[in-house]
Amino acid sequence: MIWVYIPKEIFQINTNFTQNRVMDVDDALNKFLIAFGKRVKELRESKNYTLEEIDALCDIDPSDFSKIEKGKTNITFRTLIKISNGLNVNPKELLDFESKKDNF
Repeated sequence: MIWVYIPKEIFQINTNFTQNRVMDVDDALNKFLIAFGKRVKELRESKNYTLEEIDALCDIDPSDFSKIEKGKTNITFRTLIKISNGLNVNPKELLDFESKKDNF
């Protein structure tokens, strides 16, 4: 079994609701994917890789990689490992982004 850390802010209680309902899961997932994509792009650019170069390293099509960086697609654990291998980072580093209260 693989466990992934998801910042608690993703599922925080939204006080704008009178009944203090939990934030909509789809909304939280979308915000998480956007923050994850920004982290992936940050790591790719820090290594000066173009989308075409990262394609060769990760075996992911450049257009698909672009969608990941924009938070427009949900990825599998297999893709997470491909990205971490291509960027030569621990998978945990891909998920190590600062969540801001406004984002989640």
